[in-house]
Amino acid sequence: MIKIALLQLLPAGSLKENMEKGLRYCKEAKRLGADIALFPEMWSCGYHIPHGMEQLDRLAVSADSAFVTAFGSLAKELDMAIATCNYPAPHPDCNGHSTLFVGVVYLPELSGSRDTCVLEADESEGVFLAGLDVDMLREYRKRERPNLINRRPELYGILTKNNPFPVCRSRYL
Repeated sequence: MIKIALLQLLPAGSLKENMEKGLRYCKEAKRLGADIALFPEMWSCGYHIPHGMEQLDRLAVSADSAFVTAFGSLAKELDMAIATCNYPAPHPDCNGHSTLFVGVVYLPELSGSRDTCVLEADESEGVFLAGLDVDMLREYRKRERPNLINRRPELYGILTKNNPFPVCRSRYL
């Protein structure tokens, strides 16, 4: 089981403050048992994007900046991956509800499809931890057919009456 922390956080106001807050929350996620920490996209600036080219240049964060390298160093120190998720409310145009879905739609013991949502956070700021069963994912990939035929067309009834695989080419069967 791999544990994923959704760091649904509000930006702090400056690049330095966002870096410090992010590093603090990554450490908290690791303390809670996370293997991966996901940040809101555009965490460096919180979607505060100016319109002037000069301002945009000042806001740009290079791959070798202190901001990026701090998270890279921390990921190595904590032995944890770091990536992106959503902002919480009340950030403009955001409502939290970061989600983790697993691609395992069908399980042998179930007659139909299953809910693939592992976690949906609420709108608040915080660390939301979810477990992802990597072995289940691997077994599913071995068991299920790739591409479009994994849609189980035999369950579509009359739509597939004359052709059990209407959207598949023979080379995929």
